[in-house]
Amino acid sequence: MADHGYNSQIVRLGIPDRIVEHAEQNAQWRSSHYDAAAIVEEGKRCVTENSPIQWLDRSSHL
Repeated sequence: MADHGYNSQIVRLGIPDRIVEHAEQNAQWRSSHYDAAAIVEEGKRCVTENSPIQWLDRSSHL
């Protein structure tokens, strides 16, 4: 992959290293930003920040 100029970024998704209050599992995931909605939002953020169109827009201002 490196031979073809491919660069990757890794985003860690997981439960934070802290005490999570006792609750239903879904509530714990939501409070830890590890529920479906938070994962979708993180995916959108990654795609938006790494969009080639945005990269081209930023480079045109140099």
